[in-house]
Parts: sequence; C-alpha cells; structure tokens
Amino acid sequence: MVEEVYNTLVDAFTDEQNTFFATDEDGNEVECQIMYRFELEETGKKYVVYTVVDEGKNGELYAASFEESEDGGIEELFPIETEEEWKKIEEIVERIQR
Repeated sequence: MVEEVYNTLVDAFTDEQNTFFATDEDGNEVECQIMYRFELEETGKKYVVYTVVDEGKNGELYAASFEESEDGGIEELFPIETEEEWKKIEEIVERIQR
C-alpha cells in the first residue's frame, strides 16, 4: 500500500501546483511549499505535507487534510483529527524520506 501511495504521490506532485497560501494563527497570509500529497484509503481524505516559505520556520513540516480546487490546487485545509491519522501520515512521510 505504501508503494501505491508513493507512486501516486510522485505522479500527483509533478502535475500539481507546488505552493499554496494559508492563513497562520495571527491572521497573516503565508506561502506554503508542498512537500507531499497523498490520499489514505482508510479515511477517504486527501492530505498534504508542507513547509512554510519563511526563513524562521525552515525545515519544519506540517500536515493537514485538504479539499482540492477545480484546478487541482488546495482550496481549504482541515486539521488532522485523530492520533491514528497522525500515525499513518508519519509512517508515509518516513518511508518517502528514506
């Protein structure tokens, strides 16, 4: 299954937008760089792992589920809801980064 996710990720990442804009905790719009995109069959949700394009937060990874826009971009982010989701996301990211 992880191999399928990886292959989907590679295909999707090369065809999709590499950045999106989000609002941070202070209400500021920040540019985010997409590291990985994938869908988990178990949850039926799409996920994005990203970093904030900002020198002060270099290298820190964030994850969220998302709703896709008509053009394949990220329209809206949603928080990860359960510890189980976090574990699955962490597993996938660890395997991809090897």
